[in-house]
Amino acid sequence: MLKTTFMTEPSKIVITSPDGDYDNRLHGWELVSYHWKHFWNKVIDWLINNL
Repeated sequence: MLKTTFMTEPSKIVITSPDGDYDNRLHGWELVSYHWKHFWNKVIDWLINNL
């Protein structure tokens, strides 16, 4: 039975239950890659809108 569910990042969930925690957040290289892609998409969007 789940105790607590809360959002930490877009589409990332941490579930706390009596049996233990389930952490679906990104760690290490996956986190760096996610942030790089997110930044790069913002740069491309800015270029498309302003050029």
